[in-house]
Amino acid sequence: MPNRRIKKQEIELCFDRFLIDAEDDFFPDPLKYKDLRQLKAEIVIEIKKSLTSIMSENTIEYTVKTYYPWDVPKENYVIRQGWSLHPYDTIVFHFILNRLSPIIEPKLSKARYSYRIKKTTSKKLFGYNPTENWITFKNDIRKYFSDNPDYKYLVSTDVAGFFENIPYTHFKKQLQQICGNHESQAIELLNTILKRYSESSYSGIPQNCDPFSYLCTAFLDFLDKELEAKSLKHFRYVDDIKVACKTKIEAKKAIVHIIQQLRTVHLNLSTAKTDIIPVDTEEFNDMLKDFPAFLHDIDNAVYNKQKRTINNLYSKLVDYTKELMKLMKHKGKFDERLFRACIWRITKINYFKNIDNLKLDSIGKACLKLLDSMPSRTNTFLRFLVLHKNRAYVQDALYELLQDIVYPWQEMLIWYLLIQCDKIKNINILTLAKQRARDNGYDEAARNYIYIFLGKHGDYQDRRYLANLFPVTQSFRAQRSILIAIQEHRDRNAIYNQITSANSDLILVSLVKYIKQLTTPEYVDIDKNIASDIAFS
Repeated sequence: MPNRRIKKQEIELCFDRFLIDAEDDFFPDPLKYKDLRQLKAEIVIEIKKSLTSIMSENTIEYTVKTYYPWDVPKENYVIRQGWSLHPYDTIVFHFILNRLSPIIEPKLSKARYSYRIKKTTSKKLFGYNPTENWITFKNDIRKYFSDNPDYKYLVSTDVAGFFENIPYTHFKKQLQQICGNHESQAIELLNTILKRYSESSYSGIPQNCDPFSYLCTAFLDFLDKELEAKSLKHFRYVDDIKVACKTKIEAKKAIVHIIQQLRTVHLNLSTAKTDIIPVDTEEFNDMLKDFPAFLHDIDNAVYNKQKRTINNLYSKLVDYTKELMKLMKHKGKFDERLFRACIWRITKINYFKNIDNLKLDSIGKACLKLLDSMPSRTNTFLRFLVLHKNRAYVQDALYELLQDIVYPWQEMLIWYLLIQCDKIKNINILTLAKQRARDNGYDEAARNYIYIFLGKHGDYQDRRYLANLFPVTQSFRAQRSILIAIQEHRDRNAIYNQITSANSDLILVSLVKYIKQLTTPEYVDIDKNIASDIAFS
């Protein structure tokens, strides 16, 4: 079918979705690209012109921008590729999603709960409270077993290395089957870009990017249809698959069938995460249990800004969290997910004014301990620790952790917190930052935030070093970090004016214009509306 004309309004919508998507990137831009709003019209025109040219050709060609296949820790100390993408490429991915999602969404199985689209024309494509889908996922499983007591077993499994192992050939074929003969050029553009990203040109889908989260969810629709054809009652959230079975034999057969179907697209199940769980066990109840009712009461009070109710429940929340902490030393008994849910809510409550001042040091110290044992949850723990960012116990513990840190992603987030400090009380942190900033071989994901840290907390010599570093820096992520870092440098305008006069790279021009109009320095984006959706953690 002929390609639809690309309109300015469509790219504007994709631009807006990109900014929403950027708020929770694995490797966030320091300002979460909010400066780009100033040059939205120019960026939209540039991308529209490029896409119009690309989509009009019989053979799709696309030159990807700079990207960074950086690693992010998972559970049990393993890592996955996180990806940090250029804004232009991400906007193009949102363009592809905008073309495909109206075709795909109506065709997907109701057994899939993740990334459900309520309105294909909305800026917030997955709704204002997308984690409702996760809660519904769990609630529906629980209700099904309650309503059908003859079902005695739950198969719980997920796909091994799902995003990393999806083969491009099968990914493209599945999208073509779902879309029929519609938007073939958009699918071809997606396939072309993915092959440019991959080291093998065979597999590997970027994670934590809304377009890919949705399209990879859609990719497994073939499995949903196969399970439905076998009359297997199942529930799926991305690649997290649950199957309700009457007997253990039926559960075993379900696992075999899933594996056989996944083999057709060169995927397999995770052995470590595959289990058959009897419904009359504590394990079953723990998997599907809901949060305590008073946490939902807190959610409602926070959402409706009912300060009196919040204050009444706040002390109970803090006491409950401290009780959870007592089980940290007992392996298998500490409910880390519930603990994270509690500290998430404590953090949110503390952004309200006139909230009771309760002692939280013991909770902060628990978070610091968990940073070492649970690096994959670093962002949650640091959100809480921001409340005590100027306290010596926090800065001292973070310095000790930085000494032998393994994961650049975790280090980046620690420097992000330290940037927000009003004063650095542990001078060893400053010494460490100066050393690592001058180590050209040091991992860039962390080093970019070290630049910004020194821009705020360092001295004139540090800022001059960074200013001199800018002309020889090629990475756009590093360039943006340096421009932010030198905003209080007395000679900054020599670099700033050179960028705006050249007027070529809008990603840098927008940043300089944004910084110049600031009345007070801004080093990182501090979202005081964090956890506006706190039902899921």
